[in-house]
Amino acid sequence: IEVGAGASFFISSLLSELRVFFNPLQSAAHLMTKLLAVGTAGELQQFDTVEFNGEGDLPSQGELTVEADRPMLRQLEEQMISHFGHAAIYNACQGHPLSVNLSGKMLRDEHMPTLKELIMSSAMANVKELNLNWNPSLTTLPKPFKLPALQTLSLAGCDSLKALPKLNSRVLVVKPSHLSQHFSTSEGVAAGYESVL
Repeated sequence: IEVGAGASFFISSLLSELRVFFNPLQSAAHLMTKLLAVGTAGELQQFDTVEFNGEGDLPSQGELTVEADRPMLRQLEEQMISHFGHAAIYNACQGHPLSVNLSGKMLRDEHMPTLKELIMSSAMANVKELNLNWNPSLTTLPKPFKLPALQTLSLAGCDSLKALPKLNSRVLVVKPSHLSQHFSTSEGVAAGYESVL
């Protein structure tokens, strides 16, 4: 299989997140893979954050030298994304954070039991902001969704999401517009939500 820069970017960023997950006793900063690129003018640029949404930014979605490799690449991507999502959630919730950013982590419903486990434990008790933006394959969120300190839940770009969990009415929810049109309080969306989309 011949892969280009996009595939290297994908593999390096997922590997970085997984290295942190499988080496919990070492500092995350030490384990994170530095992703660098050389621009057309020869300048070196480091990417501090890497986000994917799985729509046009995966190696199998690009041009390939050998078209017959595409199914194998898709299968490999699926396996990597499956492991990556769980690791990304665990890594983001280390150290009882006030803010958890899971934006562009290609999260899917298969990853929600991990998020639920951390919500039900004390790991997320202090979280004031939860960012799940740009995870377009996500169709559901864990229930119960008990985050007592939560003030902002960001769901922009989560266009497959079918419903919101019941939350405290003081929570600001940045959500896809289709949710405000199709879901009422009786379907699990608490009254008092404010949408900024």
